[in-house]
Amino acid sequence: MTTTEPQGTFAASTAKTLAQIVAAEKGVKSRVMALISQMYKNIQKAGEKGPMEGISRTYQKRFDEGAELPAEYRKVQFTAEDQLTQFVQALRGLMDVTATKDLANTRAKATVRVGDTVIIEDAPPTLLLSLEKQLTDLRTFVAALPVLDPATEWTFNPEAGAYASRPVGTTRTEKERRATIVAPATDKHQAQVDIVNVDVIVGTWNTVRYSGYMAGDRVKELLDRVDRLLLAVKYAREEANASTEAQPVRVGSTVATYLLG
Repeated sequence: MTTTEPQGTFAASTAKTLAQIVAAEKGVKSRVMALISQMYKNIQKAGEKGPMEGISRTYQKRFDEGAELPAEYRKVQFTAEDQLTQFVQALRGLMDVTATKDLANTRAKATVRVGDTVIIEDAPPTLLLSLEKQLTDLRTFVAALPVLDPATEWTFNPEAGAYASRPVGTTRTEKERRATIVAPATDKHQAQVDIVNVDVIVGTWNTVRYSGYMAGDRVKELLDRVDRLLLAVKYAREEANASTEAQPVRVGSTVATYLLG
């Protein structure tokens, strides 16, 4: 039976920061997943000529004058038990790294501050990580809010609960038929008159536009506040990860011993 060194092991006597463990976990997980993927392919190559099948065949002629045929031999490259052991050993290293990270996360804490304002006190990295994602989503939403047309002067109208523009007056016209002299009268001809339609102002429209859009300055202010809070959360998470010592935890060996007996 073949055994392998667990992927991503680290010296038990060497303590690392939580930040180092978080960074290491990504690489360990990537390597372990690649190894596991290959082992899945290995065990799926079943069949007479697969790597887990072997053969030993010799030929004995019946008559002395018969042909001599070479022996055939193919060694078993690996067994199902080998693959199981390697699978468990690979997971063992990943389990240790992940357990070390998760247990260190329970001890790591940092305070989120924006200026002199404390937003969250003694927040664990898991909370800070989720908060960072939620604030990023919030920023995306704020940046997409519709903004009032800067070419128009707006004033907030409490009665309408929205912004209102200055009243703009526009005239209303109606067609009126009027006679107009095309050719004046002479001593020989009467005047020539034509009937035409003329636009006559009959009233005035006073228009006020209302809008539920947001003022551009307000959007800029909100984005600035979100950015400052987001940066404070990132700083706090980095502080919590960098200042917390992560003592190596060995859970993989216990799991491997139980599973493999």
